[in-house]
Parts: sequence; C-alpha cells; structure tokens
Amino acid sequence: MKIIWIFPIKEKVVLFSSFNGTQYSDSPKYLSEYINNTYKDHDVYWVIDDVNKIPRNLGYHIINKRNKLMYFFYMCCAKTIIVNDMMESYIPIRKGQIVLNTWHGGGALKPTGMLEKNVDPNESLFYINQRKKYTAFLSSSELITTLQLKQSFLYDKLILPTGLPRNDILLNNHEEAIDKVYQYYGLKRTPDVSLVLYAPTYRGKVADVLFLPKEQMLSVEDTKQYLERKFKKKFIFLFRGHHAMHHTLREKELIDATSYPDMQELLCAADVLITDYSSCGHDFSLMHKPVFSYIPDVETYLTSRGFMRDIRSLPFQYALDMNGLKNRIMEYDEEKYCLELEKYFSDIGNYDDGNAIKKTCSWLESKWNK
Repeated sequence: MKIIWIFPIKEKVVLFSSFNGTQYSDSPKYLSEYINNTYKDHDVYWVIDDVNKIPRNLGYHIINKRNKLMYFFYMCCAKTIIVNDMMESYIPIRKGQIVLNTWHGGGALKPTGMLEKNVDPNESLFYINQRKKYTAFLSSSELITTLQLKQSFLYDKLILPTGLPRNDILLNNHEEAIDKVYQYYGLKRTPDVSLVLYAPTYRGKVADVLFLPKEQMLSVEDTKQYLERKFKKKFIFLFRGHHAMHHTLREKELIDATSYPDMQELLCAADVLITDYSSCGHDFSLMHKPVFSYIPDVETYLTSRGFMRDIRSLPFQYALDMNGLKNRIMEYDEEKYCLELEKYFSDIGNYDDGNAIKKTCSWLESKWNK
C-alpha cells in the first residue's frame, strides 16, 4: 500500500471513521459536524460501509469502504484521520499525517487489550504496532488514561485530557435532541410521561441472540410498574441492544431503539437508564439522572471476562434479580445519589465538562497551523 505514498498528502482533508466504517456515530460524528460548520477551508470525508447511513444534506464527501482502492488512497493521503476504534494493522501511516483516536468507552470497567483475562502475551505486539499509528488519544478521565490507554493499550504517546466529544451534548442544552427522539417514535412529549432506556452491553459472543439466559431476562412490564410507582409518571420503555451483537428482547409494550442512529440522543431523551457493564452508564450519569444496573449474570461475567475495577465502586444501584431491581428503584434517593456521583467523578478524575469538541479542535488547529 505504500506505493500510494507517491501521491502528496491532502492538507485540507479530514477523514472520519466510526467503529471501523460501520457507523455514523460517536465522537467522530460530533467532531465532523463541528469541523464541517466551523472550518470552511477543510473538507470532511467519511468512510462508511453503507452510504445510506450518512445524511446527504450534510455535504460530506462519502467513501464507500467496499471500494478498497478509494479507501486505501484516502487513508494514505488524508492529512487528518479521526477514528474511535483500533485501525486495521495493514494501514500504513506516513510522516506528516495526524491520526487522532477518540476511543469509544468512558467507564473503564470492562477489561480490554492487555488487561483481558488469559490474554496471549503476543497480543502486546498488536498494541505496540497500533500505538505507532496515533498522534494522540483523547481521554475522558484520569482513570481512562491510566487503565485503558496506558495499561490496556500500552499507549505511551500523547494523551489529551479533553473529555469525549460525544458527551458534550449531554452537558449542554439538548432539548432539540429530546424532541427529535420523541418525534422519531411518534411519541407525545408531556410532563407526565417519561422514558426508560434499557441498554445491556456486549458479552463477547456475537452469535448470541439472547444476551442473558431466558430465566434472567429483565421483565419490561414489571420494570415499568416499579418506575411508575416510584416516580408517579407513565413510563415508555425503550430497548437498545449493543451494536456488536445479534440481540432481541421479545416483550410487548417496548420500543426497539437498537437501530436508532445516535446513542447519545437516546441518552438525552431518557429519564432513567437501566444497563449492566456498559460505559453508557457513565455517560448518562454526567446528567445526574438515575442509573440502575441489572446484573443477574455478574458471577458468570466475572469468571469469563472480569472487571478492571470493583463494580461496587460505581455510584449506580445494582440488582441481581427482578426483586432486587424493584427494591433499588423504590429505595432511590436523588440527593444521596447526586452526592455519590460527585465523589465518583472526583475519584476517577473526570474530564468531561461539555467543551471536549472545542478543546479537541483547538489541538487540531495547532497541528494544522504548524
């Protein structure tokens, strides 16, 4: 592929990819929209496996990842590349390119990379090769910097303490995003109606249809009853499966939001989140809204994958079964929860403050102007 290096670097091209070209989402999405609107002298390019995933009215240059020649050309010639996952090992990065990895997790709970159980020592060669590619990583907290980037990925280069660009929307006015979700599902937004979002995480088996054994699955009907009794409102139940799994929750009275294109907009719209080991719990808590962890398989998960830190250190109320979930919901104390959140943010050294996009672009500007 280095033969493409005979072509000059395209100084004004900023190339984006989310989850290796499978989504228009996450921090790359929010950065691309800001850069497209703010830096008119730069051209925004997106790599995607299905061009219909990106709205045409944004005016981006779209590269179909299936067109390998075009994909390789721009990966080798774009001045700036912004990704949120590990790049393919065979993509060569040349001197003069800027490669920024925003990463896509903010909670530092699930072990990845060299901190996974039974990891092959040779795996270190992959991360040593990867770290050569990146000019910098973004970090959302001191904990992410230490555990995720340095220990897990063996990254020893520049780490920017900006927070995650995807989380800016959570920490700023997001009424428009809330209205967008309600309108998308044909729901009427009123003071006496709230949304609960259930977003379980990936458990490492892509072929699995049921992310939990049938006897451990969360009951939608019971959960709605508990929430309505506690908060004195009607609740509409949204289910969001992890992007890496074949997932299903076959119950009546729910809206399957798995295909909704933007997880952060769903978090904006939801009033309550139920999750398990997902980093979306961390993101959601930035808004000081209640998070409940439903983890009936915690012992199995602990044995098979484990955690990078004690799950009990999180400020979220956790339940091992439906009766436990009922108790956690009914015992919820907003004032106590908010105090626990502040301690949690202090303990992890949280960087998210609603200004990650501007901080990131300020750094990019400093690189562009050299």
